[in-house]
Amino acid sequence: MRNKRFKYIPFNSIVLLLLLFLFASANLNENNTDSINLAKEKQYIDNLVIEYNNRQLLQLDTILPLLVYINDLSEELNYKKGIAETNYLIGNFYDLRSIGDSSIKYYLKGWELGKELNYNHYINKFGEFIAETFWETGNYYEGLDFTKTIIDHYTNLKYTNRLFYLYDVLALIYRDLGDFNSALDYFNKSYEQSISVKQFGFAGTTLTNIGALYLQQKEYKTALEYYERGVVEEEKYGHIAYAGRSYVSIARIYLELEQPDRTEFYLNKALINNTKTNDMIGFSRTYKAFGELHSFKKQYKEAFNHLKKSEELAVKGGKNLVLAEIYKDISDTYEHLEKYDSSLIYLQKYLEIYQSKIDLKKLTDLKRFEYELKVEKNNSRVKQIELDKQETKYSLLIVIVALSIVAMILFISLYFQSIRSKRQLSKINKALEKASNKAEESDELKSQFLKNISHEIRTPLNGIVGFSAMITEEDLEEKELKDIQFYLQKNSDELLSTIDNIVDIAHLTSNQYIILKEHFYISDFIKDFNIFLKEKAIYQDAKHLTFDFIETSNIEVYTDKNIISKILFQFVSNAIAHTKNGMISIGVETIDSQIKFFVKDTGIGIEQQKIKIIFSAFRQGSENNLTRGNGLGLAIANHLAKLLNGEIGVESTLKKGSTFWLAIPNVNKADS
Repeated sequence: MRNKRFKYIPFNSIVLLLLLFLFASANLNENNTDSINLAKEKQYIDNLVIEYNNRQLLQLDTILPLLVYINDLSEELNYKKGIAETNYLIGNFYDLRSIGDSSIKYYLKGWELGKELNYNHYINKFGEFIAETFWETGNYYEGLDFTKTIIDHYTNLKYTNRLFYLYDVLALIYRDLGDFNSALDYFNKSYEQSISVKQFGFAGTTLTNIGALYLQQKEYKTALEYYERGVVEEEKYGHIAYAGRSYVSIARIYLELEQPDRTEFYLNKALINNTKTNDMIGFSRTYKAFGELHSFKKQYKEAFNHLKKSEELAVKGGKNLVLAEIYKDISDTYEHLEKYDSSLIYLQKYLEIYQSKIDLKKLTDLKRFEYELKVEKNNSRVKQIELDKQETKYSLLIVIVALSIVAMILFISLYFQSIRSKRQLSKINKALEKASNKAEESDELKSQFLKNISHEIRTPLNGIVGFSAMITEEDLEEKELKDIQFYLQKNSDELLSTIDNIVDIAHLTSNQYIILKEHFYISDFIKDFNIFLKEKAIYQDAKHLTFDFIETSNIEVYTDKNIISKILFQFVSNAIAHTKNGMISIGVETIDSQIKFFVKDTGIGIEQQKIKIIFSAFRQGSENNLTRGNGLGLAIANHLAKLLNGEIGVESTLKKGSTFWLAIPNVNKADS
């Protein structure tokens, strides 16, 4: 990712550093002894932190004891800024040496404290280092979340000059997780961004990373094209360490193509660049590739020597996944040397690292490989026993076969059990997620309902209070007095309607609503309903609309007239609320064994996806805040219709209007 190597520090700088260390120790001890003012001690810590932020000082191993000392002093003084800064510097010290586990440990300690002090400052200071170190140490999912957080932060601040670096980190994580498409997408974003900000060396490294992606897909020709373009840019713009690592990858491609001479040529070029930058990880990769080359040539002792060098450097660098691959290669080499005990030891090391990183199928393959290796080892021992003691041959073979069968049965049983457990866990997780979503939706609806109810009660109440105050004025004209009386009545009706709705929904949900059926004629009911609307002053609110009452035959029915009135009134109220101008038709028709009441308007209509929710409590088909409502009216109407063994529904076309209907059984005197 970034070049962590710097030139060697001159001797006089080391002497200066040691003198500074002695001076700092003496001065800090004197501060503690003489109890000098706490503010001065904190200022002194700040000055030292500024001094050690110099990257050249952090290159010296002698700086670590002093950083630890300053951190301890900050802890004693409970100086949070000093603790955060020194943890960051210690993390950076290990980061420059590619000691990933220690680096991430101190980075995160500094970050957790620093973000409480000054989030913007510390995310800019720590963020990129932590993101990359998550990837380097194989903590992929933590790395994804953290890197995306930094990208959002940079984007919000319009700090886009470093996005290329973060895109590259995301691409590397997705690559190692096996998500080819996401990795390629972020690599391309990184390349375009790095070119736009003239980071040409980094652009070269991004090209080699794309090459590595195609190498994983075994598309060797495409991989070589990207590597060869990228390594030229890396060397041209001083990314020598990365160029060394790229040469290793080119060498591995030629090994896959069974061209060992070209492989060795590029590995030697890699060694030259590793040496120039003292790149520990680069050396580790180069030696590993040399081990693979010698294994290809069946030179297993030479392969073993190079792999052991690679192992030592990978351990120092905290490269867990690289180390796992090295262990696998060493295990294979021991197997070729017929040292099966040692081969099994390194295979177990390999499994320990990968057990928490790879999926079930890969883990199963590895377990099977381990089993086969054990069988091969046992067979080898059997051969030796046959040479020494022929008489025990058959008994030993029986034991081995029996153990093999038991082990295989156990393995298969565990495999299928793991699959069942995984499926069961998946079902539980889905159920929990569904329940959680349901609870969140319920809470949201209830909160919206309380908000709406508060508004629906407060609005008419404010009107009543306001107009009541006005009616006491002595100089009111008769027309003004009538208008005030009208609005008092209107607001009172609205308040009573809201309270009625709350009472109705409470009675309905607790099954306490009383049904009072009676015989009446439909035609008379429609006329009475027209009078009822006039009494409610509903026409006063709809002067811009034309009402049409469709005549019908005078059918006698037996049902609850009050419930039908409530349902139709809700339909009419909705029609008025959502119809700017036009016509509202109210009527009834007989269809087979049903009587179907309807209210048709020429209003705004309802979106098809919202029709399913409008008959649920607290839900509204319109969310534009242009109309009032508590979301209870249609839900109450739905409940009431069911009490009459009927149903309600709606047909609607957006911007053309809606038709709400109520269908009830056609029950007359004879039936009753």
